[in-house]
Amino acid sequence: MGNRPVSGRYARGAGSAAGSGQPAARLLASFGLTVIDVGAADAEVAADLWRQGTGLSLADRLCLALGLRMDLPVATTDAAWAEVEDGPAVVLIR
Repeated sequence: MGNRPVSGRYARGAGSAAGSGQPAARLLASFGLTVIDVGAADAEVAADLWRQGTGLSLADRLCLALGLRMDLPVATTDAAWAEVEDGPAVVLIR
């Protein structure tokens, strides 16, 4: 599994990097990340993955949608991701 964060997650990391006074692109690139953009089709899949009471954010569901599109497992610390029916394979890293 490569390091491929969704662009929405990249924005979150870039914001954290900026708060630390480091250039975001350089800091995140040092981790070997390749940022993958999401599009309208991914957004539609993310919307289809919504279920009341799951607690999954839009960013969570976009990551899952990207895993489906790319036919790759997704890594997370959130066990709720593994409960999504018709989602990609989930690797719990903690």
